Amino acid sequence: MKKILVFLFFVLVGVLSLSAQNNHSRRGDNGYRPSFEQFLAEKTNFMVKEMCLNATDSTHFVTLYMQLQKEKGELMRKYRNGREVFQKLHSGEELPDSLYLKIVMNDAKIQEEDARLEREYVEKFAKILTPKQLFSYMVADRKFKNSFMQRRPNARDKGK
Repeated sequence: MKKILVFLFFVLVGVLSLSAQNNHSRRGDNGYRPSFEQFLAEKTNFMVKEMCLNATDSTHFVTLYMQLQKEKGELMRKYRNGREVFQKLHSGEELPDSLYLKIVMNDAKIQEEDARLEREYVEKFAKILTPKQLFSYMVADRKFKNSFMQRRPNARDKGK
Protein backbone atom coordinates (compact mmCIF):
# COMPACT_ATOMS: atom_id res chain seq x y z
CA MET A 1 0.00 0.00 0.00
CA LYS A 2 2.82 2.41 0.89
CA LYS A 3 4.56 1.76 -2.41
CA ILE A 4 1.34 2.48 -4.30
CA LEU A 5 0.89 5.80 -2.49
CA VAL A 6 4.49 6.85 -3.19
CA PHE A 7 4.09 5.81 -6.82
CA LEU A 8 0.86 7.81 -7.14
CA PHE A 9 2.51 10.83 -5.53
CA PHE A 10 5.40 10.81 -8.00
CA VAL A 11 3.03 10.23 -10.93
CA LEU A 12 1.03 13.28 -9.78
CA VAL A 13 4.19 15.37 -9.52
CA GLY A 14 5.30 14.18 -12.95
CA VAL A 15 1.95 14.94 -14.55
CA LEU A 16 1.85 18.40 -12.99
CA SER A 17 5.38 19.02 -14.15
CA LEU A 18 4.66 17.91 -17.72
CA SER A 19 1.45 19.87 -17.99
CA ALA A 20 3.18 22.92 -16.57
CA GLN A 21 5.95 22.60 -19.16
CA ASN A 22 3.36 22.58 -21.91
CA ASN A 23 1.63 25.68 -20.49
CA HIS A 24 4.73 27.78 -19.79
CA SER A 25 4.88 31.43 -20.61
CA ARG A 26 7.64 33.38 -22.38
CA ARG A 27 9.85 35.70 -20.38
CA GLY A 28 11.72 37.71 -22.98
CA ASP A 29 15.14 36.44 -24.00
CA ASN A 30 15.73 34.87 -20.60
CA GLY A 31 13.85 31.70 -21.51
CA TYR A 32 10.74 30.31 -19.95
CA ARG A 33 9.16 31.11 -16.63
CA PRO A 34 7.72 28.04 -14.90
CA SER A 35 4.01 28.00 -14.17
CA PHE A 36 2.90 28.01 -10.56
CA GLU A 37 1.97 24.32 -10.82
CA GLN A 38 5.43 23.45 -12.11
CA PHE A 39 7.07 25.53 -9.40
CA LEU A 40 4.96 23.90 -6.69
CA ALA A 41 5.65 20.39 -8.00
CA GLU A 42 9.37 21.12 -8.09
CA LYS A 43 9.34 22.59 -4.58
CA THR A 44 7.26 19.75 -3.12
CA ASN A 45 9.52 17.12 -4.67
CA PHE A 46 12.58 18.98 -3.35
CA MET A 47 11.10 19.19 0.16
CA VAL A 48 10.26 15.47 0.30
CA LYS A 49 13.77 14.51 -0.86
CA GLU A 50 15.53 16.93 1.49
CA MET A 51 13.45 15.78 4.44
CA CYS A 52 14.15 12.09 3.65
CA LEU A 53 10.49 11.17 4.18
CA ASN A 54 9.23 7.61 3.86
CA ALA A 55 6.12 6.79 1.83
CA THR A 56 3.60 7.29 4.62
CA ASP A 57 5.16 10.46 5.95
CA SER A 58 5.52 11.94 2.47
CA THR A 59 1.85 11.28 1.67
CA HIS A 60 0.69 12.98 4.86
CA PHE A 61 3.22 15.79 4.50
CA VAL A 62 2.33 16.53 0.87
CA THR A 63 -1.39 16.67 1.67
CA LEU A 64 -0.82 19.22 4.44
CA TYR A 65 1.82 21.09 2.46
CA MET A 66 -0.55 21.53 -0.48
CA GLN A 67 -3.20 22.92 1.89
CA LEU A 68 -0.65 25.39 3.24
CA GLN A 69 0.35 26.46 -0.26
CA LYS A 70 -3.30 26.93 -1.23
CA GLU A 71 -3.88 29.19 1.78
CA LYS A 72 -0.69 31.13 1.06
CA GLY A 73 -1.83 31.53 -2.54
CA GLU A 74 -5.10 33.04 -1.34
CA LEU A 75 -3.12 35.41 0.86
CA MET A 76 -0.96 36.47 -2.08
CA ARG A 77 -4.07 37.18 -4.17
CA LYS A 78 -4.96 39.81 -1.58
CA TYR A 79 -1.52 41.32 -2.11
CA ARG A 80 -1.81 41.35 -5.89
CA ASN A 81 -4.81 43.64 -5.68
CA GLY A 82 -2.38 46.48 -5.02
CA ARG A 83 -0.35 45.83 -8.17
CA GLU A 84 -1.68 48.92 -9.93
CA VAL A 85 -0.18 51.06 -7.19
CA PHE A 86 3.24 49.50 -7.72
CA GLN A 87 2.93 49.97 -11.47
CA LYS A 88 2.24 53.66 -10.88
CA LEU A 89 5.27 53.87 -8.62
CA HIS A 90 7.52 52.20 -11.20
CA SER A 91 6.26 54.55 -13.91
CA GLY A 92 7.38 57.49 -11.76
CA GLU A 93 3.92 58.69 -10.83
CA GLU A 94 3.74 60.49 -7.49
CA LEU A 95 1.30 59.13 -4.94
CA PRO A 96 -0.16 60.75 -1.83
CA ASP A 97 1.52 59.96 1.48
CA SER A 98 -1.64 58.21 2.69
CA LEU A 99 -1.28 55.65 -0.12
CA TYR A 100 2.37 54.97 0.76
CA LEU A 101 1.33 54.40 4.36
CA LYS A 102 -1.48 52.08 3.27
CA ILE A 103 0.97 50.02 1.17
CA VAL A 104 3.38 49.65 4.10
CA MET A 105 0.61 48.69 6.53
CA ASN A 106 -0.87 46.14 4.10
CA ASP A 107 2.54 44.59 3.58
CA ALA A 108 3.01 44.27 7.35
CA LYS A 109 -0.42 42.61 7.64
CA ILE A 110 0.46 40.13 4.89
CA GLN A 111 3.76 39.23 6.57
CA GLU A 112 1.94 38.80 9.87
CA GLU A 113 -0.73 36.58 8.33
CA ASP A 114 1.91 34.55 6.48
CA ALA A 115 3.76 33.95 9.76
CA ARG A 116 0.49 32.94 11.45
CA LEU A 117 -0.20 30.44 8.66
CA GLU A 118 3.31 29.03 8.92
CA ARG A 119 2.98 28.59 12.72
CA GLU A 120 -0.41 26.93 12.32
CA TYR A 121 0.95 24.43 9.81
CA VAL A 122 4.14 23.76 11.76
CA GLU A 123 1.87 22.61 14.59
CA LYS A 124 0.01 20.35 12.14
CA PHE A 125 3.28 19.03 10.67
CA ALA A 126 4.50 18.28 14.22
CA LYS A 127 1.67 15.75 14.55
CA ILE A 128 2.91 13.71 11.58
CA LEU A 129 6.66 14.41 11.50
CA THR A 130 9.47 13.79 13.96
CA PRO A 131 11.19 16.84 15.45
CA LYS A 132 14.20 16.17 13.20
CA GLN A 133 11.97 16.00 10.11
CA LEU A 134 10.26 19.21 11.21
CA PHE A 135 13.65 20.88 11.48
CA SER A 136 14.52 19.48 8.04
CA TYR A 137 11.32 21.09 6.71
CA MET A 138 12.52 24.50 7.87
CA VAL A 139 16.01 24.00 6.44
CA ALA A 140 14.72 22.61 3.13
CA ASP A 141 12.28 25.49 2.71
CA ARG A 142 15.07 28.05 3.14
CA LYS A 143 17.42 26.06 0.93
CA PHE A 144 14.84 25.93 -1.87
CA LYS A 145 14.11 29.67 -1.60
CA ASN A 146 17.81 30.48 -1.81
CA SER A 147 18.40 28.21 -4.80
CA PHE A 148 15.29 29.53 -6.55
CA MET A 149 16.35 33.14 -6.08
CA GLN A 150 19.79 32.37 -7.50
CA ARG A 151 18.23 30.81 -10.62
CA ARG A 152 15.91 33.77 -11.26
CA PRO A 153 17.04 36.14 -13.95
CA ASN A 154 17.94 39.50 -12.52
CA ALA A 155 15.70 42.26 -13.85
CA ARG A 156 18.69 44.64 -14.04
CA ASP A 157 20.54 42.17 -16.30
CA LYS A 158 17.73 42.10 -18.89
CA GLY A 159 19.02 45.14 -20.71
CA LYS A 160 22.60 43.83 -20.95
